[in-house]
Amino acid sequence: MKATLQDDKVILEFNIGSYDKNTIDFLTNIELSQKSKATEEGISFLSDEITETWWKANKNRFIDEA
Repeated sequence: MKATLQDDKVILEFNIGSYDKNTIDFLTNIELSQKSKATEEGISFLSDEITETWWKANKNRFIDEA
């Protein structure tokens, strides 16, 4: 791997087949998250909503209310 700083960019060069997919995924996620308009409050609200919906659907698998 070769990393080069050019103006305000870091350029990474990899030989084909010799890169870690997780590293590429991580860098892609960083780039996407910088473009996101989501707020911490919005993310927290969505997380709570998903958790509540999941528990309503799956509660009986973990808690016996007999």
